[in-house]
Amino acid sequence: MSQICHALFGKWIGTLLSLFFLSLPFLYATILMLYSGAFLTAQIFSNTPMVAINVLMLLILVMGTRLGIETLARSAEILIIFFVFLLIILIVFTLPEIKLENIQPVFEAKPKTLLRTAVFPVITAAINSVVFLMILPHVNDSKKARHSFLIGHVIGGVILFIITALCILVLGADQTARKMYPPYTLAKQINVGQVITRIEVIIAVLWTISIYFKMAIYFYAALVGLAQLLNLQDYRPLVLPSGLIGIVLAPIIFTNIVWQNTWDTSSSIGYSMRLAYSCQFLSCWPEP
Repeated sequence: MSQICHALFGKWIGTLLSLFFLSLPFLYATILMLYSGAFLTAQIFSNTPMVAINVLMLLILVMGTRLGIETLARSAEILIIFFVFLLIILIVFTLPEIKLENIQPVFEAKPKTLLRTAVFPVITAAINSVVFLMILPHVNDSKKARHSFLIGHVIGGVILFIITALCILVLGADQTARKMYPPYTLAKQINVGQVITRIEVIIAVLWTISIYFKMAIYFYAALVGLAQLLNLQDYRPLVLPSGLIGIVLAPIIFTNIVWQNTWDTSSSIGYSMRLAYSCQFLSCWPEP
């Protein structure tokens, strides 16, 4: 991406545009580190300082990023088995708690309200995946990578739909909207014969696995782009300094939960959409 910006707009303007592109993956990697620490300290490790959780996340993030994209991909192939297994357990054990009356009345909200509500998950799940464009040039088989990219989006959308539907069917629309982590609350409702109960740690494991790889991809893309911008042969010398910047930045990004919700529901949408449109613009620009 940095090379395209330099070729199209010259050194100075191209550098500024490149920094704008690279700010998204680095900022989102830092925010995800904050989210993981906030979730784990709020729900599980209530007496553990958030900075301790962030340091642990940073250590495995730095280790995975330094080992490279191939190591991350092979680790994902192994952990996806556990992820799918735990996800199936969550879905199957939640089915007896479904109450169909929770979805009534159907279509009460106006189409405009539904579309506005759907924007955030679409941005989170799809638009921000423009970061993968920074990784595709480093993949051996780009055609197969594009095919896998589309399949991954479809599978992710299906999982997001299933989890959202279960939250509404079990908890109800009001509770789903009020809870900070509705899937975690959903897992608390599991009670099979008074034997299988309180297995909400499943959500914590699913959250940790998914958020780590998303954070690692963001972080890797940001460092590879920054290495190109600085004309470095290798991105690895930037891993530890960038990680230390991220761990210092994470606790001060949001001063309170209101600011975080404002970012999630409004600011991040405009930020991501501008980046996506800019990438589309660059891809359609004729070669110089």
